[in-house]
Amino acid sequence: RGGQRGEKSALAREMSDLQQEFVRVCGEGASPRVVEEGWAAVRGLLEQRDKLANLASCAQAPASFGAQFAAVAYLTGLRLGEPTPVERLVRNAGISVKDFFGSVEEQHLRLHPGEPIPEALRRLKEHYMAATVAWKKYDQLFATLFPSGFVGAATADQTTSDDSKQLGWCAFLVAKCLVFGASGGGNVLDVYHLLVCVIELLLSHLPLDARGGAIWQSLGALVPKEHYPMPAPARAALHAELKADPDRIYKLDSAVAKVSADLRA
Repeated sequence: RGGQRGEKSALAREMSDLQQEFVRVCGEGASPRVVEEGWAAVRGLLEQRDKLANLASCAQAPASFGAQFAAVAYLTGLRLGEPTPVERLVRNAGISVKDFFGSVEEQHLRLHPGEPIPEALRRLKEHYMAATVAWKKYDQLFATLFPSGFVGAATADQTTSDDSKQLGWCAFLVAKCLVFGASGGGNVLDVYHLLVCVIELLLSHLPLDARGGAIWQSLGALVPKEHYPMPAPARAALHAELKADPDRIYKLDSAVAKVSADLRA
């Protein structure tokens, strides 16, 4: 009997530790309903001896369940109409966004077998993939297009280059929100062509002594400072260099011009 009581006591401590970890992953701003019903979902998985429930053989800390806990919290929030921000869940769980999406799909199959993936999750994943592709392309192009960042070569250093890179990416994210809104921006081609527009905007606003990249041999010297869009010949050269479809660019012109005005305001 004493042995049984000891086992029950140990299990109760493990459950308490796991619950505290689940609450921590949800974060201070999480809805109480999400925390309560999310933990109930976790308990249900544990009682089913699901993959989440390898307590007896698991010598790892409760933090090892972070990805699953983040997934359950996210799915619970979606179901209740009180979504928990992904950025908070990922940070608190100490996982990558890629791992988060994989875990969400896995836990959805366990919690709601036979049901399709939620539309909100599908859209979020599309947005993430499109933004990831855009970042990789921007990261690849930056050193070639902006070798001294957004300042003249005489005053450029690693810090100004890094700051310029972050500033340019922030400008793209602002443009993405303003042009596509909350429901758009999941199409990779649309997002890439918006990136090309923002790159054109950034290039056209470079100081003259910062126009040292090889791209300027194609653009020529006839690009007025702070002039978007660029003159047609320079623009055609840029689109060819970045393998962009001019028709897609032209459809974005008026929206990007408004973004430029808003950023300058």
